[in-house]
Amino acid sequence: RQRLLSFLSSEQTGEYAPASGEIMGILKQMKDEMAQDNKDMVATEESAKQAYDELMQAKKNEARALAKAIMEKLDRRGDIKVEIAEMKEDHEDTVRRLAKDKEFQVGMKKNCATKEQVYEEEKNMRAQEVTALAETIKMLNSDDAL
Repeated sequence: RQRLLSFLSSEQTGEYAPASGEIMGILKQMKDEMAQDNKDMVATEESAKQAYDELMQAKKNEARALAKAIMEKLDRRGDIKVEIAEMKEDHEDTVRRLAKDKEFQVGMKKNCATKEQVYEEEKNMRAQEVTALAETIKMLNSDDAL
């Protein structure tokens, strides 16, 4: 208690030795350490900022590339939809033409059957005519005809 009172009363006695040089040394060392820490933090922050800027640039480039790919795929999708619509239309036309061709085929089969029947009849008639002509020539060539 007495020491505290003597210190507070600012009575200078021969027992007190100022230690300001030591305190100044400690403060200087703290200042140097803080300056170095600040310098390290600024360098770390600059490095982090540069890494962030590079990352952001890479992400922007990636986003541009992906947007371009999306647009290309959307264009391709539209082209494919058009092709599908054209193919469906072609398919429908082909189905209609096939139905018409089948009708034509049925008609041709009937027509061919009719023509074949007519041909057979004409062939038989010609055969009969040839036979009749042969008999007539035979009769005319025979001695009885004179």
